[in-house]
Amino acid sequence: VLAPPTVVSIFLSVFLQQADEGPQEGSIAVVLSGLLLILFGWKPLGRLAARLIPVAIQVGVAVGIGILTSLAGSTEIDLVEGGKYTIVKMGKITPKICIALSGAILISVAANYHIKGAFCIATIFCSLVWWFYANDWPSSVASVPEVTTINMYDAQRDNTALLTVDLTFLYVLYLNGLVTSLSNLAVLTREDDTIPRGRWIFIVCGIFTVLSGLVTSAPILVSPESASSIKAGAKTGLSSVVCGVLFLFSLFFSPLFEHVPSAGTSPVLIMIGVILYQNVSRIDWRKMSSAAPAFVVLFYVPFTYSIIQGTFVFVLLILGFH
Repeated sequence: VLAPPTVVSIFLSVFLQQADEGPQEGSIAVVLSGLLLILFGWKPLGRLAARLIPVAIQVGVAVGIGILTSLAGSTEIDLVEGGKYTIVKMGKITPKICIALSGAILISVAANYHIKGAFCIATIFCSLVWWFYANDWPSSVASVPEVTTINMYDAQRDNTALLTVDLTFLYVLYLNGLVTSLSNLAVLTREDDTIPRGRWIFIVCGIFTVLSGLVTSAPILVSPESASSIKAGAKTGLSSVVCGVLFLFSLFFSPLFEHVPSAGTSPVLIMIGVILYQNVSRIDWRKMSSAAPAFVVLFYVPFTYSIIQGTFVFVLLILGFH
């Protein structure tokens, strides 16, 4: 499933805030980085990128994304907070937390007994319980969507080149790490560790990232939430087509979906981390040459809240050894 990934959107937002720039400048970088991403669909360049990113880094990035996704879901409901003397601390137990955790338990039980639609059931259940508890029902259900486009003439371009390169590097790291893990989860990876029609992932993501940037939206890449659909049995492109059609219809029901509470979405985010954490089995943890880089990346990606910074720590580690 293609959607704006949380980790990439966070990086883009933080970069623009630190550079004191707005969405127009970000959209230009998204368009340019999307064009560069399409180039990685060229087989020689794609293979080179894959060879430069070893399995340990792929696993570290995938698991780090999973932990980061779970962390985002936990902070949404204030289950964990920034601590004064600790990195994070446990938040006060509130009805919102109880509802969200009940959703996570519901997903776990349903997945264990192979009940279809576990994530959807939990989201609907938790949302209804929260709306009933808080008496905060949606005031409207449907509306006509509005489309905005970028204005390239009024945008500043001081940091465009840097942001474009950073985003492209992030895309390649993200896709190589996550897509391989999702392919393994779906049992689609070939014996030579290649992904069927893997180069088209870069091309399609690049095309839709360009289109997304033109309408001032975030980069469009393979979403880690795809793990939930794979876990439910999705293994062909038809599942992605159905999801895309549902996304299209959801445009007209944005008031309803925007009103879905964090108590309804956080259980899904937390359980995505559980699914992606299964990738640790791909590493021989008794072999330090694989275990050390994988752990460094999966540890620092969520704690730095950045794939680039988390991977950069590994690069510094390698340079130190040399």
